[in-house]
Amino acid sequence: MIMKYRFAAGMILTIMLLLTACASSDAPAQVTGPASIPAVTAMPVETPPPLSVTTIKIGMLYPEEEAEAAQGAHAKGAADMLKALGIQESRYYPQYGVSPEGQAVIRAALLKLVEEGCHIIFGTDPAYGAPMAQMAKENPEIVFCTAEGGQDEGAGLSNYHIYYAKIHQGRYLAGIAAGMKTQTNHIGYIATTPGAETISAFTAFYLGAKSVNPEVTMDVLYAGTLPGSNREEQAAQGMIERGADVIAEHRDGGSAVALVAQRNHVWHIAYGSDQRTAAPQASLICTGIDWSQYMIYAVRCIIQNEPLPAAWSGGLESGAVMLLPINQEEAALGSFEAIADTKARLEAGTLHVFAGALKTAGGEPAAITDTNGNILCQFADDQAVYMESDIYSAPFFNALIEGISLVEEGVENP
Repeated sequence: MIMKYRFAAGMILTIMLLLTACASSDAPAQVTGPASIPAVTAMPVETPPPLSVTTIKIGMLYPEEEAEAAQGAHAKGAADMLKALGIQESRYYPQYGVSPEGQAVIRAALLKLVEEGCHIIFGTDPAYGAPMAQMAKENPEIVFCTAEGGQDEGAGLSNYHIYYAKIHQGRYLAGIAAGMKTQTNHIGYIATTPGAETISAFTAFYLGAKSVNPEVTMDVLYAGTLPGSNREEQAAQGMIERGADVIAEHRDGGSAVALVAQRNHVWHIAYGSDQRTAAPQASLICTGIDWSQYMIYAVRCIIQNEPLPAAWSGGLESGAVMLLPINQEEAALGSFEAIADTKARLEAGTLHVFAGALKTAGGEPAAITDTNGNILCQFADDQAVYMESDIYSAPFFNALIEGISLVEEGVENP
């Protein structure tokens, strides 16, 4: 019992001493931990400086080797973007010869750009889409942009974007020049490989020709299926021998096809690069894509910390689709005026390329379908309109319509 009293008395005395110490001190009491644990000093969090034209790093993947890529539209677009924004070339990191067929090669090139510290990376081939989407998942602080990539590849990723242009508008206008010039009412189109992007392009070209010449028909040959290195020249010669007197190119193949046309005294529609100097008696007009328009927009958004849309597609009105001046020495009378009027209506949105009643070769209403066969748009009457590249930046038109024949080695395919 005595021990209990002594313990209680001791506790009371201790509490009184503590209260006295607190009351007599002007400074607040400091609570310290065990001597073995050092005091932690809070370090300020360093915020990375905002990006500018002097600090941003831009990466680019090209399937071609440097010499060939330098002649292409994407390289020109990149150069124009750097110049327009005042970015030094030392901030630009191109990777050349990145095969679209090698997933490991694509990933290795992307890793190199990530390690280089790039803030935005452009892929110039649609086959780069899936590897770039995967890299976007792994590097959320870097922006990845793929030309004509698949929307589903980067679903849910805020740093994965696809871009293209409404090139069907330019093809349609070039088709007007062909439709007004042909004397046989039979024209040809040298395609690359089958797919919606190609079908959209040659159908737009044909509809442009048909808008001014209802009697015109067109052969399409996929030059990618031909052997040898001079595939486009083979295709052009074969089409000329079948009666086509205006030959259009799907891709920028240089002057080879234009020269074939000139040697055979027929006419030519260029893509990507003006061929009027190489073939002044043959090449009528040229359309193409100005990639700098998107690159400038995307890089500016990154620098200004503004949101970039998941999918982008610019048209004539934005300058993303270009149309070089017509060869008035060779073009049919009235072509300039017809193209100018149609261009104005396309820009104003009062005319649409894929619109109205369109039929297949079998006479059924033409229809655009998705990969599962579901109909997205059916051209059953004059009210039908498909706004190409408005929802998906990449082309989606994949209907084969009457008046167009797919040919292979001179034999028509039904």
